[in-house]
Amino acid sequence: MCFISISEFYNIYYDFKNKLACEQDSFHIICKTLSYFCGYLWEKSETTYNFNKNYVIGYKVQKNNNKSTDKLLKSILHVCDMIGKADQDIIKKQINIAAIEFSSDTGFFSEKLSKQYPSDFICSTKTFIQQCLSFDKAISGTEIVQALRNVWTINLLQSIFEENVYVSDAILGYSLLYPYTDNMLDNDDISMSDKLSFANRIAYKLSGKMPISIDELETKVFKLIDFIERQYSISENDFLYKCLQAINKYQFNSISLDKRKKTSKAAELIAITCEKGGMSVLTDGFIINGAISAELFLLCYITGVLLQLMDDFQDVVADKDNCHNTVFTEAVNTANMEAATNKLLNFTDAVVEYILVYSKSTFKHEIAKALLHYSKILIYFSINRNRKFYSREYINNIKKYYPYTPSYMDKFNKKLKKVMIKFKDINIGFSELLDIIT
Repeated sequence: MCFISISEFYNIYYDFKNKLACEQDSFHIICKTLSYFCGYLWEKSETTYNFNKNYVIGYKVQKNNNKSTDKLLKSILHVCDMIGKADQDIIKKQINIAAIEFSSDTGFFSEKLSKQYPSDFICSTKTFIQQCLSFDKAISGTEIVQALRNVWTINLLQSIFEENVYVSDAILGYSLLYPYTDNMLDNDDISMSDKLSFANRIAYKLSGKMPISIDELETKVFKLIDFIERQYSISENDFLYKCLQAINKYQFNSISLDKRKKTSKAAELIAITCEKGGMSVLTDGFIINGAISAELFLLCYITGVLLQLMDDFQDVVADKDNCHNTVFTEAVNTANMEAATNKLLNFTDAVVEYILVYSKSTFKHEIAKALLHYSKILIYFSINRNRKFYSREYINNIKKYYPYTPSYMDKFNKKLKKVMIKFKDINIGFSELLDIIT
């Protein structure tokens, strides 16, 4: 594994600073350094992977995991039937028994990520959902889930930082910006000029000005920025607002370039990935603390790059169909998906190593173990779903590390969908469900 120490990172930074001092401020120089660093780490990630260092699950354990997961899903369906008919304490007891048995049988979700885990993560989730519904009674479940992904990333970072796990006004504001702004910019019924005006007014607001909102959406977005500013003033938190400005600019650029020629150069594709993913989670770091150390600066950015790579890896078919070029669509186009997958596995190992080295958390080993474990589960599910991109030899070698049998993984989404339909049938929301079971 290629490992760059903080001292080497500083050397790269000062090298960029000397070259660009007359052109750009320290924030942009640091971002260039981070992008270069992550690009270098990706470039040096091997195209072969030592699977022998992973635990072989094997067919017997996979079959047990199949059975245990089916048992958990069946218990959830049974509890849904009990809602409104049985005492809430009985329902909680049933859910707790099912969850404990599942974790004991499979080893899933057994890691302790913080002092109060998992109650603090559940409480954070409940609080955020309630705040979302209070902020916007018309918000959809899909939009809440979009925002929750960022909240959970922040909660994980809070554990890495050894901070309490909680939701603040700034966390609410930043996390909810995603569904509101992304969904507007992705709407094909809105003209490019209107999208540009929207992005420009957000930039104006983030610079400390007071633009007048022209519609209900802008009113909501400006209020969310106010939530952030209430906790972190623009005048005293320059890096945070430069991150937010950069994300706003990137969001618009990503849709305005849709019809232009796409790059297929590996260095450019990974640079785009770094900018998109790294900046997002770097902002999470500033939202948590306002100011962060160089070590945490690096951890946030590299974690964001990994999460973006994971998203792109899972979305490779959809991205290819929609002509969105990523590292992995290019790998498919050039029949190099096995090499790209191995690079992703090595890159994941590298990120986990950085967490172990630079996190000050008492629970860093458990956090690293969980991140590695669940990242690889997502990778394995994606490989199984897209096995047409891989040789038979590769699949036969890797499937012994799968958490479930390949046939069960093929059916997994349908099984989850059945549970979600049940929630819809009994007309219960996520927040109400959490109230019942916790």
